[in-house]
Amino acid sequence: MKDYRKFIAFVLMVLALVLIPEYCGAQDWWQDCTPERERFCKGVEPGGGRVARCLDEHKSELSGVCKQAISVPGTPGTGRSSSSNHSDTTVAPNNARPFNDILPAGVGGNARGDNRKASIIFLHHSTGQQIWNGGVAQWFQSYNAQNGTDYRITEMAYPNNPYPWENYPYDFWNIWVNHAGNVPFEGQVTLESLTKQYDVIVFKHCFPVSAVLPDTGRPDIHSKEKRVENYKLQYESLKRKLHEFPNTKFIIWTGAALLQSQTNNESAMRAKAFFEWVKNDWDDKGDNIYIWDFREMETGGGLYLRDDYAGRPGDSHPGRELSKRLAPLFGRRVVNVIQGKGD
Repeated sequence: MKDYRKFIAFVLMVLALVLIPEYCGAQDWWQDCTPERERFCKGVEPGGGRVARCLDEHKSELSGVCKQAISVPGTPGTGRSSSSNHSDTTVAPNNARPFNDILPAGVGGNARGDNRKASIIFLHHSTGQQIWNGGVAQWFQSYNAQNGTDYRITEMAYPNNPYPWENYPYDFWNIWVNHAGNVPFEGQVTLESLTKQYDVIVFKHCFPVSAVLPDTGRPDIHSKEKRVENYKLQYESLKRKLHEFPNTKFIIWTGAALLQSQTNNESAMRAKAFFEWVKNDWDDKGDNIYIWDFREMETGGGLYLRDDYAGRPGDSHPGRELSKRLAPLFGRRVVNVIQGKGD
C-alpha cells in the first residue's frame, strides 16, 4: 500500500510538471472550464495554448461560466491580449508589443560610448509584466529627471506568436543561436537585429523553467525538455553568441520560482542548483553579460516562491506588493550595468 501511494504521488507530480506551461498564469479559466475540457478537448495535448483554442472552437456549446472565463483578456490561445497576469502562455500583454510588429524605436549605437544615454529593451512574458507594472517605467522617468540622464526603456513580449509562447533556455538558444541571422525566425527578431537597436537587452524565463526534470545522462542541446543537462548546453552556446556583440550589454534574470504547492522538493532543488551554476560558474566577470538574481529575491534564498509574495494562492506570479518593491531594484540594476558597476 505504501508503494502504491508513492506511485500515485509520482504520477500526480509528473502531470503537474507537464501541465504547468499550459495554464501558467491562467488557473481561473482552466478550473472554470473543467467539464468542457473533459467533454470537448479530452484528446488535446496540453501546452502552447492548444486546450484554450479547442474550447474557443466550441464556444457556442460552452457553459456561461466557461464562456466568460475564456473571454477574459489574456486567456492563452484565444487571441485576447491583456496586461493582466494571465498572459504567460500564448497571448501577449496589450502593452507588450510582439516582435512581428515593428520594433520600438531605440537609440542603439548613438548612445554607445556615453553612459548617460542608453536604449534598453526588456523581453518578458507575464512574470516580467508584473514587475514592469510595479513601476519600472516611472522609476526610469524619475531617475532621468533627477540625474540628467537619457535612459530609454521599453518592453516586449518575447517570443510571441507565431512562435510558441515559451521563453525557456531552449527557446532563446533556438531563436538566437540555432536560427541566427538578419532574417526573423518564426516572426521573432534575432540578436543581429536587436543589437542594432538597443544598448542593453534584458531577458528572462517564465516560472515553468523551474519545473526541472531529472537528468538522463544524455544531454541534448536540441531538446525542449527542462533538464539541467540540457539547460547547461543551451546556456553555454548562448554565452558564446552574446559575446559576438561586445558593444551590447545583456542582463539575464535568474529563473522565476514556483510556489511549493506547484512543484516538488526534488524539482525545486534542481532548479535552484542550475541557477546557482549560472551565477557562480557560467557568468564571467568583465564580459558583457550580467545577472539579476530575481529568484533569490522571490524565494528569500529558499527553494520556492514565498506564499506571501504570490499574487494569489496557487498562482506563481509575483504579487503586486512584491512587484512594487522589486521594480526600483530592477531599475537600479540596469543603471549600474550601464554605468560600469554591473560586476
